Amino acid sequence: ESPNTLTSIVVKDSTGTVVGEFETTAAYNDSSFSDGIYDVIVNVENTTTNATNSKTLSVKLDTVAPEFSIGLTNDTGSSNSDAITMHGDIELVSDEDLYNISITVKDSEGDVVGTYSSIAAYNEASLEDGEYTLEVSATDIAGNFTSETSSFELDTTSPDEATIVLEEDSGVDSDDLTNDGKIDITVADDATLTQIVVTLPNLTTRIFSTEAEYDLFISSADSNDGEYKVVVTSSDAAGNTVDSETTFTLDTTLGIEDQSFDYNENSDAGITIGTVSVDEENGVSSFAFKGSGTSVSADGFYEIDENGVVTLTQEGAESSANDFEDEQTAHTYTIVVKDDVGNSS
Repeated sequence: ESPNTLTSIVVKDSTGTVVGEFETTAAYNDSSFSDGIYDVIVNVENTTTNATNSKTLSVKLDTVAPEFSIGLTNDTGSSNSDAITMHGDIELVSDEDLYNISITVKDSEGDVVGTYSSIAAYNEASLEDGEYTLEVSATDIAGNFTSETSSFELDTTSPDEATIVLEEDSGVDSDDLTNDGKIDITVADDATLTQIVVTLPNLTTRIFSTEAEYDLFISSADSNDGEYKVVVTSSDAAGNTVDSETTFTLDTTLGIEDQSFDYNENSDAGITIGTVSVDEENGVSSFAFKGSGTSVSADGFYEIDENGVVTLTQEGAESSANDFEDEQTAHTYTIVVKDDVGNSS
């Protein structure tokens, strides 16, 4: 039997103030102590020699559970707080060291699809698109336990391509040749328009954030005739993007100048007076006399065909227009020309 006998246990706080004194270990009670650093002094006496001795143990009392947050490392997409992402990597953030970390990943059905003992061990590559819940627990160095949960949706699939059509494909339908370059864009139900990149006929590019901005430009004097390439980028809530592309040719002009033709008097009906010349690479769809709106002049003297050939009618051959000694020998007419795009001049 040891000759040493416990005489007292004295507890002092960090200021040296005695906050507790106990005669036996059974009587020792730390429930009244708040978190902090303490010196526990154990005093003993040797019953044989009556000598006393003491030992001091410094301890830190910590009863507060650690705090941490668990969430996505990169919440991609238009919102950085909607927990919809195309990257499933996560981060554990705490101001203190954590121990005994446990990470459990559950799918939308509540089934466990992964368990890990650290963030480094966590493997987002094993996750398919879907909704997930993270259940994370950890302790601090004192052994206090805490747990947190967090949910996110993983989406790595790009949305469907947007459709891009000319608002008005003037002239011949569906030939992508128009005198009005405004477009209609329809993005997928789960996507939003991100940007519109347009390559102009001079091969420079312009970037627009909305369809309205683009339409304003294409209708302005800043746009020139020629081929346009339009690339529309749309993105979903997770940030996945998809590009859609179309090309069209803008033609807003019709090249025609004033022209004059001569013919001999007393010419026969059907004689060619001349051919109206039009500088139009995209084709001419019709010629008509403005006064009548038809292929025959309002006075009935001349007729123009689909190729712009003007001929003398029978009525014209029998009129004063064919007798230069009778009346004026010059007549002025306005010809309305329409091209295949719908331009007229």
